[in-house]
Amino acid sequence: MKLNKICIIGGGLTGLVTALQLSETNSSVELFIRGNDLEHKDQRVTALSKDYLRQLKKLCGEKLDNYIFSSNHIILRTLIRDKIKDFSLNDQGTLISIVQNSALSQLLIRKLKNKKNVKILKKKLFTLHNKIESETTNLSKKYNLVIMCVGHQPELFDQLNLHRAINYDGNEVSLTCNLKINNANKLKVQQFFFNEGPMAILPFKKKQCSLVWTIKKEFLNENKNEIKNIIQDKLKRFFGYKKIIFTNPIKIFPIITRISKKIFKNNILILGNANASIHPLAGYGFNLILRDIALLQHKINHYHKLGLFVDETNLLSEIEAKRKPEKILAGLGLNLINQTLKSDNRFFKIKDILLTQFSKNNYLKDLSKKIYNAGEKVDEKVWRMPLHKNYDKLMNSKNADVQNINYVGGAGSTTAAQFLQRFILKNTPWAHLDIAGIAFSKYGGALNSGAATGF
Repeated sequence: MKLNKICIIGGGLTGLVTALQLSETNSSVELFIRGNDLEHKDQRVTALSKDYLRQLKKLCGEKLDNYIFSSNHIILRTLIRDKIKDFSLNDQGTLISIVQNSALSQLLIRKLKNKKNVKILKKKLFTLHNKIESETTNLSKKYNLVIMCVGHQPELFDQLNLHRAINYDGNEVSLTCNLKINNANKLKVQQFFFNEGPMAILPFKKKQCSLVWTIKKEFLNENKNEIKNIIQDKLKRFFGYKKIIFTNPIKIFPIITRISKKIFKNNILILGNANASIHPLAGYGFNLILRDIALLQHKINHYHKLGLFVDETNLLSEIEAKRKPEKILAGLGLNLINQTLKSDNRFFKIKDILLTQFSKNNYLKDLSKKIYNAGEKVDEKVWRMPLHKNYDKLMNSKNADVQNINYVGGAGSTTAAQFLQRFILKNTPWAHLDIAGIAFSKYGGALNSGAATGF
């Protein structure tokens, strides 16, 4: 059978990883990049979970280890009534890995140049000032699949009639810069939830790190001339850093949560931040993109075994249906977490209760993480919910020792777990999975495939 002809537009991390991943399929890949994409000027960093680091290692080989900073400890702190509350995470294995974008881009380019079925073409196919629709139509006739990895560009969606989306603009910006901290033996991954917004320290070398601070536009405008001094003050007071060197200028990026309802037109797929842009709070964005790319590779291989070209299948609609729910949950969930954990006093009672319970219960953190990771591997969505005495008292009965129904209404999933907890022996690891399954379904939906629908 002939090879799929795939065109990828964009020389950022998304385009490079997509080209390398799809080079492992029976496809001929042409990657269109701008000339300056090879200069690797992006000094920001990317955070990777364990599973997606493994995916990148399969592509890049063991040389990737030379550029990775890994940690089994993440320091998480917030302020509650001017007191620091710690709810840090620990693990025996790796919790988070960090790589500098410029170093990863160089490694990906080197790997791509050695691939016989990949051509790298330094050519800008179109500009937003031209008519995109006619040019993309020409591309869709020439290739079986066109993948656009061009970042967040609203004009692109408008011209392709793919502008319907879930949008949330919190009037926030992200400040990023790299630092050298001379008084630290070894930097640690940290995130502090200030009233102005979360500030993350993401080390990529022993004494070098990337700083990412999300703040309101209004705060930036009011303190634009003093922002560097404000950052230095917080680093000294709350992180204990003294000898701080800014190794590059502070850059400002807008933050807009945008989850596209439609990510393809005919055989043209919009991939990366262009179809799902979420809050940078947890560094989760690129992990979502890697998951999209892995699913795309799997689907292409599946249909190739059936003797079908990509544009002869429902591949793109299947990917859209499978990935959209998780992106919506991730995008809206991260916005909620960001608002709740800010160090103002609006939610201090809820915050104090949740963080205290979470921090002192190490086995629960470990078990919930294992369940979440298992869900990721088998594509089952799980979400950890709270256990608390205020829910537990709803299980009290006037007529018996305990009742198994909540007469107040609502929070049924939580009170079900509270009921079970009454019968758990102390220090016994346990979990309650609230499964909304209806046994068997003839048709697949957004959250499940056909056949068995339970967890």
